[in-house]
Amino acid sequence: MKNLIPKSPFSRLLVHACLTLSFLSLVEDVDAQRRGGRCGSGGEPGKRIEPKDLCFDLGVATIPDQAAFERLSYRGPDVMRDSYLADLEFVKFIIEGIGEPGERVYCMNTNNHRAHPRFMPLVGIDRQNGLRGAITYYPLMTAPDGSEGLFTIDFQPNDSYRFEEIAAIVKSLTAKMPILAGKIAFHPLSGNIPQYEKDKEKYEAAKLTVHLDEDLREVFLPLNPAESFGRLRIMGNDARPSPRDIVIYKTLPNQMPRVAGVITEVRQTPLSHVNLRAVQDNIPNAFIKGVLKDDLVSGLIGEWVRYRVSSSAYIVEKATMEEVEGYFAQDPAQDRASAKAKPSKEGHPVISRNEFLGF
Repeated sequence: MKNLIPKSPFSRLLVHACLTLSFLSLVEDVDAQRRGGRCGSGGEPGKRIEPKDLCFDLGVATIPDQAAFERLSYRGPDVMRDSYLADLEFVKFIIEGIGEPGERVYCMNTNNHRAHPRFMPLVGIDRQNGLRGAITYYPLMTAPDGSEGLFTIDFQPNDSYRFEEIAAIVKSLTAKMPILAGKIAFHPLSGNIPQYEKDKEKYEAAKLTVHLDEDLREVFLPLNPAESFGRLRIMGNDARPSPRDIVIYKTLPNQMPRVAGVITEVRQTPLSHVNLRAVQDNIPNAFIKGVLKDDLVSGLIGEWVRYRVSSSAYIVEKATMEEVEGYFAQDPAQDRASAKAKPSKEGHPVISRNEFLGF
């Protein structure tokens, strides 16, 4: 039998390296199978992964409750071409064979995968196939069943679906996500508006709720999109806030001193004195109906937060001291205003720069 072992030391080293890499790859593949699939790549390109076999890093077949939705959802500015989803909480999905015996529903882990075309090859879906959409959650909006919190579904901006198709999609998604029952609405984007207008009577007869862009303005109106940091406070009309405060007003104040950000629970107009001051100071300002009912906001009263207003949504989240310090260090005007500010009528002391930095 011919000797297959190379004589050259270099060749023997090369063979040893190749065998080692092959062994490690085999171990990795076995471990990935044990854990439910190779989450990073979805296996070989084009290899089908059924929804029930998805590892969580890729997605799931069903979303049983709100907690599962939150684990899968993404909320932030990184939405690529889907600018209307910026700062909204959403989960993307793909449906193949809607209404057919072999129907497949993929609920994407949108924290990890925000683009349908990039996700599809990972689970073996041809990019030319599959219905692509997103489920978005609006915590302050009223659902069709009268409860707080509304889910909407929408699709690619240029896609258009008839009423019968939308009804089948709603039925399919509700079966995979029971929390949608009584709380779901169809949100037609630009490409679907003409077909919706034709089918409007069918939606009304079936009591299938439709959520249009203008409906969002009933609970949220971005007056001055921007981002800032500050301490979140509820203010009375006669209180004097600090320039480092992000203030929540239940009614419009008579005067608007310099602050770090504004939220009002009553409507403003672009020419209101509140918004003119926000534009002048380049701070975020929005009307948010019932904002204190949002646990994510009310739980942060008195805390240092990051507040961002975009054209379609808002974010209030806890900030680190490093983030806060960095923000005010870049805004000398805020520092000068804070140094001149006086204590408020509520007795809250204004924080000087040294006190703010802990000196």
